[in-house]
Amino acid sequence: MRLFIAITLALSTTLAAWAAPAVPATPDEISSRMQAGIDAANAKLGFILAAPDDRRNFTNTVAAIDQVLGTFDADTSMVQFMAYTHPDVAMRDAARNAEQAWNNWMVDLGKNEGLCEALETVNKSAKDLTAEHARLLKHMLRDYRRSGMALTAEQRDTLADLESGHIRLGHVHTHAE
Repeated sequence: MRLFIAITLALSTTLAAWAAPAVPATPDEISSRMQAGIDAANAKLGFILAAPDDRRNFTNTVAAIDQVLGTFDADTSMVQFMAYTHPDVAMRDAARNAEQAWNNWMVDLGKNEGLCEALETVNKSAKDLTAEHARLLKHMLRDYRRSGMALTAEQRDTLADLESGHIRLGHVHTHAE
């Protein structure tokens, strides 16, 4: 009987983690949930950046960044979903603003020199990565190159401004009612 209770408790806890996130009830909740997601992701990235280069490895850098991105998406997806589905205009507007904040955060992430350097450090020292791990690292480095990391800091700032402007225009076009 104890085993049955333990298994039931474990399954219910696991299934609860897969439950859909709660639907925001107010525009302020949409904004605060997006900001909380951004703040949590930034805090986790801070821990990744704090690791000394001589201790960097796949787990504490590549997998950790991947985990931050997955958690950030999970924490903020319902908020963004409201931009396309909520019947109330104020809720849709707040969700659109949240979606724009998400996109801007992603642009900034792609220009983060410290994270790119951390990935390069892992790439130089990584030995015996599985095929999946090697591919993830390769694609993360590719994404940083595509985000302009080979450019000067001034050129990256200009590119980030252009990308943010593109995001704003995209939102105006996508969400025209």
